[in-house]
Amino acid sequence: MNKDQDNNLGGRPKLTVVPDLEPESESPVASTAVDSDTDESAATNGQRHLPVRLHISVDREFFSYATSGEIDFPEDFEGPIEVVVTDSDCLIGRRSDKRSVEPDIDLAVLTADPAVSIEHARIHVGPNNEITITDLGSTNGTVVGVPAGPDIDSNTKVPLAEGSSAYLGAWSKVTVDGVGW
Repeated sequence: MNKDQDNNLGGRPKLTVVPDLEPESESPVASTAVDSDTDESAATNGQRHLPVRLHISVDREFFSYATSGEIDFPEDFEGPIEVVVTDSDCLIGRRSDKRSVEPDIDLAVLTADPAVSIEHARIHVGPNNEITITDLGSTNGTVVGVPAGPDIDSNTKVPLAEGSSAYLGAWSKVTVDGVGW
């Protein structure tokens, strides 16, 4: 891990609030276009990896671990929010008109998380329903499994099994709820 460590957070890097330099998206964005090349080749081999159902929510335990009280937890969050991913790759982050980035899952809209990077992480679904998450060098990292776990290494695919969760930003939680149903 190449981030400065803060001993008061049990080894977790100190949270950095990512400045909101651009207006939020008007509505949640989820990947809806089927990747026809991947889908056709998988169907030809009798394998089909799409769709994947994710639940997007906020997590107080992760928030308590990831922050030092510099921002407030979103008490009014109504969720979880179900997102169906129908593409083999799904970008998680927040929209940036300046950088021409429109993530498939916009956590600035869905969870109002100020600590999510523009290109925070990517979920990949392989032809045999294997799901991985990759942190894309985000400012605040990505944790898989338990809220108090270590950040995953940037640019390294980490398996996400059905029922498991990834934690991003200050309080966002992405849970794999269903695969290829």
